[in-house]
Amino acid sequence: MGKNNIKIIFCALIFAAFNLKADTSTLPKGVRAFVYKHMNAQVGGKYGESGALGSYDLNEKLTLDTVSGLSKKVGEVVTQIKNTSPDIFNHLEIGSVNINAKIDVSANAFALAYGITDKIMVAVAAPYLNAKVNLKGGYYDSGQLKQAANSLSLMEADPKNAGNKENLSIIRQFINQLPTLESANLQDILVNYYGYKPLGTWEGSGFGDALFFIQYRYFETSYYKTALKLQADIPTGGTKDPDNLVAIPITNGYWGTSLESLNDFLPFSYDNFIISLNSRFKYNWPTQTTVRLAPNKSFPLTNQKETLMWEPGSVWYLSSALDLKTNNKFLGAYAQYTYSLKLEDIYRGKKADYDYSILSHNSNSQAHVMELGLYFSTVGFYLSQKFPIPFKGSISYSQVLAGVNSELIQLWNLGVEMYF
Repeated sequence: MGKNNIKIIFCALIFAAFNLKADTSTLPKGVRAFVYKHMNAQVGGKYGESGALGSYDLNEKLTLDTVSGLSKKVGEVVTQIKNTSPDIFNHLEIGSVNINAKIDVSANAFALAYGITDKIMVAVAAPYLNAKVNLKGGYYDSGQLKQAANSLSLMEADPKNAGNKENLSIIRQFINQLPTLESANLQDILVNYYGYKPLGTWEGSGFGDALFFIQYRYFETSYYKTALKLQADIPTGGTKDPDNLVAIPITNGYWGTSLESLNDFLPFSYDNFIISLNSRFKYNWPTQTTVRLAPNKSFPLTNQKETLMWEPGSVWYLSSALDLKTNNKFLGAYAQYTYSLKLEDIYRGKKADYDYSILSHNSNSQAHVMELGLYFSTVGFYLSQKFPIPFKGSISYSQVLAGVNSELIQLWNLGVEMYF
C-alpha cells in the first residue's frame, strides 16, 4: 500500500470455484458422470503491481495529505496549511489506521457430464460459495494536532517570534479547524459523507458463475492425444456492491467464452505416465456495471457513482502437468503448473471531465499457480467385476506462488466423481 494513501478496499476477489481437471479424457458414449467438489480457500495477501507480496492488513499513517480528501472542508483547510507552512504540511502526522483483515472462502460445486460419443463430451457445472471477511483494529490518534497547536501558541507568545506572530496564529487557527479523528468519526465520514456501508465483519453466500463446455478429442495415437474444449462461463450470481468496501464478489458478473487446446504426451506409449501441455484463451464479454468514480489512482474513496460500460480484460492460460498412475490404475498423483495473464479492463462512461483510465489501474494481472493432487479410481476394478460401483475420489492443494495484481490464494479441494 502506498505510504501516503488511505486504502480501505481490502479485496476484489473473483474466486474460480469449479472446473474439471484439464486433460484429453472424455466419457465413453452414453456414460454419465456426477461430480461433487468441496473447496476451502484462504486469501493470505496480494501481489502488487511490482510483484511484491503484501498483506491485506492496513497499517497506514495519516498525514495532512492523506486526509485532505475526507471532505471538502478538510481539503480546503489542508490547502491553506500547505500554502502557509509547507514544513508543517510535510511532517505533521495526525494518527494511523491499523486494521487486520482475514478472508476465507468455501465452495460446494456440482456438475453433470455426458459422453455423446467416445470422443465428444458435454458438461455443465455450478458452484455455491460462502465467503467471510473479518476486520479487527481501528484508528489510533497520534496527538500531534493538539501538540502542534499548543507549540504554535507558545511560539506566538515568545517575543523572539514577534515578527512572525501573525503567520503562526494563522497556522494554529487552521490546525484547530481540522476535526478530531477517531474510529467512530471515520466510520461516520464513510457512511454519511461518502455513502458507503459501515465497515466491519462481512459474510455472504450464493451461486457463482455456472459453466458449460463441450470437449472433442479429435486425434490420438499411442504416444499423443489432443482435444479441443469450448467453454462458456455464465454469470448467475450477484456482482460487486459499489457501496460495500469489504464485500467479496462471488461471481464475475459477465459472460466469458474460452477455447482450450489440450495435449497429452505418452512417452512410453501407455497412460500410466502422461505429460500434459495445455493452452487456453478466454474472452470476457462487455457488460454494464455500476462503480464508484475514484478521484485518482491512489485514493479510492468517493461519493460519485456511474453506471457505465465495462470491458473486462481477456485472459491467457498456459499449463503443464505430470500425471502418474499405478499399473492397475487404482492410485494416481499429479503435479500441475499454470501461468495466467489477464489484460487490462476498459471502462467507458459519459462524463467528459473524468479520466476513466483511473478505474482500469492495476486491473491487469499475472499469476503462477502450483497444484499437487492424489486420486484413486475403482473404474478398472468395476470393469473387471471386482468392485460394484465405478467412482473416483481426489484431493488436491494449490497455491499462487507469485504474481502481479493477484491474490495469494491457498486452496484445498476434495472431489468425488460417480459414473453411471
